[in-house]
Amino acid sequence: MSGNGRWIAFASRRNDLVAGDTEDAWDVFVRDTVANSTLRISQTAAGAGLLGASTPTLTPDGRFLAYRTGDTLPLTAAPVTSNGYAQVVVHDRDSDHDGVFDEVGAVSDLVLPESGDLGIAGDYGSGSVWI
Repeated sequence: MSGNGRWIAFASRRNDLVAGDTEDAWDVFVRDTVANSTLRISQTAAGAGLLGASTPTLTPDGRFLAYRTGDTLPLTAAPVTSNGYAQVVVHDRDSDHDGVFDEVGAVSDLVLPESGDLGIAGDYGSGSVWI
């Protein structure tokens, strides 16, 4: 949950939370408690869902969301070499820095194998991710 409680990140296997979610797989979502809306975060730029996303965590301001996925679908133009474990995705909900989250064309993803680098860590035993 964001520090002010507005945004809540969660994982769910339900495919009826947002339009276009047809996979029977775990996805990561953000619920905006002010706008009363839910957005699927774990998807490609083209809107294809990932086949397995979990353990979301938000920064206190709600701008960045990190989660794990074992899917190999490309989220970014740069290729990522998996280390055999899940990959961590850091989703920037305001990449144009205008203070408005989740605008079309103003979000970005950084994908990397789980590591302790860049202040992002994955815990292989518990499956947790924190930023």
